[in-house]
Parts: sequence; C-alpha cells; structure tokens
Amino acid sequence: MYKQFKPMFLYCETAMHAGAGTGVGRVDLPIQREGHTGFPKIESSSLKGSLREHFEEIPGVPNQTVNDLFGPEDTSNIGLLGLTDARLLLFPIRSAKGIFAFITCPHILNKLKSDYLMMGEQFEITGNIIPNESEVIYNGTSLSVNYGGRDSIMLEEFVFDVINPDTTINNIKYNEWLAAVCPDAYKDEVLDKVVIVRDTIFQKLVSIYTEVITRNHIDNDTGVVKDGQLFTEEYLPCNSVMYYMAMFGNGASDTTSFDSFLTNMDENKLFRIGGGATIGKGFVTVKF
Repeated sequence: MYKQFKPMFLYCETAMHAGAGTGVGRVDLPIQREGHTGFPKIESSSLKGSLREHFEEIPGVPNQTVNDLFGPEDTSNIGLLGLTDARLLLFPIRSAKGIFAFITCPHILNKLKSDYLMMGEQFEITGNIIPNESEVIYNGTSLSVNYGGRDSIMLEEFVFDVINPDTTINNIKYNEWLAAVCPDAYKDEVLDKVVIVRDTIFQKLVSIYTEVITRNHIDNDTGVVKDGQLFTEEYLPCNSVMYYMAMFGNGASDTTSFDSFLTNMDENKLFRIGGGATIGKGFVTVKF
C-alpha cells in the first residue's frame, strides 16, 4: 500500500490538449473527459508520462531517481510514485463584468473532499454549496451586476442571482481556500472571481465552452489545404485549475524519497502536458 500522499494542483498557463484520440462528434480531436459526468480530466497515464519527461529534463536528477519514481523502462519493477487522474477543479467562463469567472460545483467539491479523506486529510465543508438552478454562490465584487434590481452574475448568456451564504472549507471561506491552492500570481484574481454553480449548469458550461480550433496543412505548391489535413482540435482553456493525488511507497525500490519528488516539483514548477508542444500549448504550473 502507499504510505504517503499529497494533493497537487495544476494551473493552466496556456490552453491544454490532453487528447482522447479521434472523436465521433463535432470535434475531430477531443480532450479526455469523465464518462459519467463529461467533465474534462487528464488520465493518470498521460499525466505520469508528462511528469516522467519533465523529470528526465531536470538538470541533476539521476536516471536512477527517475526509474525509482516512475518505474524502469524494462518494466522489471513498478515505480514508487502513483498518481490519480487529474480532475477539474475550476473552469474559466466569460462574464459580462470582470472579464471571466472561475466556476466550480458541488459535485467537484464533494469529490475533492472524498479524495482528501482517502488520504487521511481533514476536509470539512460547512454552509450551503448547492445553489438553485437560477442562483450562484459568490463572495466577491468584481463580477456582480444589477439586473432587474437584483444582485446578479452573467456567465456567457446565462443570468444568475447571487447568494452569499457562509460557505467554508476547513473553517476558511470557500473562495479563500480555493485561491490558496493556486499559484501566488493568481490568488487575488481567483479570490474575487470564484463562483459555485449547480452541477447541471457546470456540466453544460464545460461541455459547450471549451476551446475548439481549426487546424490545417497548406500545400506549398498549390496554396490550398492538403487532402485530409483540415481538422478541429479541442483544448481545455487557459486559467483552468485541476488537481490530482500523488501517492508514494508502493514500489520495490527504496533508494528515492517522496521528499525528492516534492522538492524537484517545487523547484521546477512549470511543466507541459499533452499535445501542441510546438505551438505553445499545455504549460501548467504546479502548486501543493
């Protein structure tokens, strides 16, 4: 069994494409999503491969440490490091005021709670986290507008009434707790812009408002798109926040410590996940 655990948070510095292969819908190359919710995710195998590549490029990290953490290439042993899928925590969505909001929902917060409890960590939610379909929970100021004489927030084309219950996570205001897991450069923005919407609203927004771009390959001789080279590709937007659980101690080797993994992650916070390496996609900052 794993002996040590650590929640790790990923802030998308650029749009990210953790691909699910060829799609059958409106998008040729969709991102990975949970089957039962449709929420974007990153498969643990994709995440582990990205982290291994990241560690292989860190100066001074021995190959033995990489093999101990992630497993040797010959698969003679499993690695000491285990990872869960990276799940979506905050999703950026356009707002009529304040440019954009960070949205989350009760299902996500309750899943985060269960993941913390699985690690033996405290995670207590108090107060209301389940707004009505026409309401959002919001403690900030920059997103609020007066709509029909009511304090409201407009997300894309949807208008919601604002309620301000005393919602806390571990006895801290929910927006303060969520801001604290983001990189320092974004704390104030998240603090004033994080909104809790109903599960069904969140599901609808993350299904519709990811980024979909059209890519092509122009034939230099003819000046037109080559046959079969026009396609659409989906991206998780810049400013999205995800989290995963790092678990340690289930391998055969004991020459590498969990602290060595955490220290190198702390010192080398920026790494890349998914496709689009040559077009600046997939850069994330880790916080823990």
